[in-house]
Amino acid sequence: MFLLLAMGAVAALCAVLWRVAVYALPVFVGVEAGWYALSAGAGVGALLVGLVAGAGSWLAAKHTYRRGPQWARLVVAIVFGLTAAVMGLEIVWQISDGASLATRIVLGSAAALAAAGTSLVRLVQDHQTDTARSR
Repeated sequence: MFLLLAMGAVAALCAVLWRVAVYALPVFVGVEAGWYALSAGAGVGALLVGLVAGAGSWLAAKHTYRRGPQWARLVVAIVFGLTAAVMGLEIVWQISDGASLATRIVLGSAAALAAAGTSLVRLVQDHQTDTARSR
């Protein structure tokens, strides 16, 4: 029974880590803003500051991608893709600590490509969904 519970916990942790990797930029912005607010003495309000900052950065990126000029869309896509790729690589790199260097590089590269691709697909799908709703 404990083994099944542990496997479920690991699967849930992997799902959370994947979400963090895909939405790396808003998560990073939210954590940094919350950490700054906490160090400035905001107390429990730092959690709200972090949530608002993370959600605001995601909404700003979606708005820029939806209504911005072509160069701004490209910048948003590159920034989101790169942060997701770095996060995917770093997660696999930290989890596979005992593996050989070649294995870590191959798995980390695959995770980086998958996270960046998923992040860009989610950004484009949100754009297409918003465009279809406005019609």
